Amino acid sequence: MKLEFLAIKKLDNKKRVIITNLVIFILVCGGSYAIITPCMADISKIKNEILGQYTAMEKKYQSAMKSRNTIETIKKIEPQIATIDQMFIPKNEQLQFITSLENSAASSSLKAVISLKSDSKANSDKVLFSITSEGVYRQQIKFLRHLEKMNYQINVTKLDFIRSGGVVTPSDVNSNFDSNNVTMNLDIETFWK
Repeated sequence: MKLEFLAIKKLDNKKRVIITNLVIFILVCGGSYAIITPCMADISKIKNEILGQYTAMEKKYQSAMKSRNTIETIKKIEPQIATIDQMFIPKNEQLQFITSLENSAASSSLKAVISLKSDSKANSDKVLFSITSEGVYRQQIKFLRHLEKMNYQINVTKLDFIRSGGVVTPSDVNSNFDSNNVTMNLDIETFWK
């Protein structure tokens, strides 16, 4: 070691300054690298943790917004529940519903036969009816309008107009057949609650 030190002493001042600066530079770079590299690894690790937390918070926020929107939708629908509930026929008002069908037919000057279809299940909420009515075409249309205005949910599944010459076609409707008697076969479904 003494020999090396003596060798440096023998160098002129300019070379000695350059070597000293070079050694200091190497030591500073090595120290910086030794300090900065672990810090960069820690910063990268913290960055990944922050991104993970951000993603988790974003999911929680989206979930909270969905819940909030669902609650707002329910609040908007709640006033309509009573109206929707009235559309279904209470089980103890079944006879009243059938009577209202008969009264609608009678007020339309029609002869109507209302029958429960055989494929309606006894414990099902969905009930199928078959209605056959006879009368003038315009009165049949009036009866259909009465059905449409009823406060119950009624779905028409089949509608046929038949006259003595066969099934009524659109061209028949345009012709003068208002005074002719027409038979209407109507299948409807409704719901008990």
